[in-house]
Amino acid sequence: MCKQTILTIFKALIISLLIFTSCNIKDKKSTIDFASLSDEEKRMPKNAMAAMQVAEGLKMNLFASEPMIANPTNMAVDAKGRVWICEGRNYRLFANPDNPYEKKGDRIVILEDTNHDGVADDLKVFYQGEDINSALGIVVLGNKVIVSVSPDIFVFTDNNGDDIPDSKDFFIYMSNHLVSMIQYFFYSVVFCFF
Repeated sequence: MCKQTILTIFKALIISLLIFTSCNIKDKKSTIDFASLSDEEKRMPKNAMAAMQVAEGLKMNLFASEPMIANPTNMAVDAKGRVWICEGRNYRLFANPDNPYEKKGDRIVILEDTNHDGVADDLKVFYQGEDINSALGIVVLGNKVIVSVSPDIFVFTDNNGDDIPDSKDFFIYMSNHLVSMIQYFFYSVVFCFF
């Protein structure tokens, strides 16, 4: 059962990679000398890909960047090829004093490439709230969106397909100690297969 689940996840990742590499993207070679850039310049979206090495036969492009999204913590791809992002806008503000606290809370957004050029051109806010501040995991399964926000796991349900949750339920509510024990067990089981 565990090996089958891992294989299913691996297949989903491969399919996602194929979706991203099959877009109508022009093959551009980077002319930027990444090593010569300042730290600030290295973090600019237009320069971010210059440090990447892409295997022969594959293409890469920047799908989305700031200001469209901010501080992405995790992502998932749904059956429609849309990219779901957990944003951690309110995470570690002490380390980023220039970023103001977002009183509405962190967001779960849906990015879509509607014109098939390999770049996100549509953004929908699926959910925003302080109850998901620093969400670190997301998976989209049909009309269910499962989000982990330590120590909780929420299940959002979109019954009518309008990309707005109709309900939010606790899947698991745990203490931090129990979360640590489960994570230890999970990693122990996963690593025994590899």
